[in-house]
Amino acid sequence: MKEPYQIRNPVIYLVVPKNMTYVEIGGIFASGMNGYLKFADQKTRERYTNKALLARFNLSDNKPNFVSVSSYIDRLQKSLWQTVIMFGAALAILVVLLLLLVLILVMIYKQLNREKIAVKKFLGFSPR
Repeated sequence: MKEPYQIRNPVIYLVVPKNMTYVEIGGIFASGMNGYLKFADQKTRERYTNKALLARFNLSDNKPNFVSVSSYIDRLQKSLWQTVIMFGAALAILVVLLLLLVLILVMIYKQLNREKIAVKKFLGFSPR
């Protein structure tokens, strides 16, 4: 049976610390769009979250903040770009360190075998 996901007369469940259960507490910490309040448009959100309605239930002092889905997605994209940049920076640092390590190994080999290298240069071999 398919249930409608939008209705004309929604029931809004306002949660305050006094009436919270472990399910609501888990809903606060859960990431994603599985929250309790989802409005179809800006007009509906303003109608059901205005200060007069909240004051009727003694909730005007809570000052709830409702954000749009687009701002939620923008934050996800921003954090994704930050992650990509951080991994890119870590990769660049790793490449620089590896190049320095190779350079140090070449210098150590050059110092350990300097007499052999000098003889080979004298005989006409390339420095490589």
